[in-house]
Amino acid sequence: MPVTERRDYPRQDTRTAAIRAWLSTENNGLQPCRVVELSRKGILLKSAQALRPGSRVQVVVAYTRGANVTRLFRRWTKVVRRTPSGYAAVFTTQPRNAKGAGRNARP
Repeated sequence: MPVTERRDYPRQDTRTAAIRAWLSTENNGLQPCRVVELSRKGILLKSAQALRPGSRVQVVVAYTRGANVTRLFRRWTKVVRRTPSGYAAVFTTQPRNAKGAGRNARP
């Protein structure tokens, strides 16, 4: 029996209609996607991109008013669940690179 996504029905919510989003992966660059639901802890996106649970992806979210962008956010996420048409992810901190030099690294 396939798992249905209860959030997958069409919504009249104007907050998600005014949001544009892109996935940023190391291999593919920016790929457009659609925000289904957004909360403080995570995000549910519809995307054709195949991602495995546990992978880290940067999400770029732009709040718009017509053609104008009012806010732009870049957040790192960790995929926690794959749905038939997208994925659910929680917001995480920026990953450190392989050499250990991150934002708060000491010389």
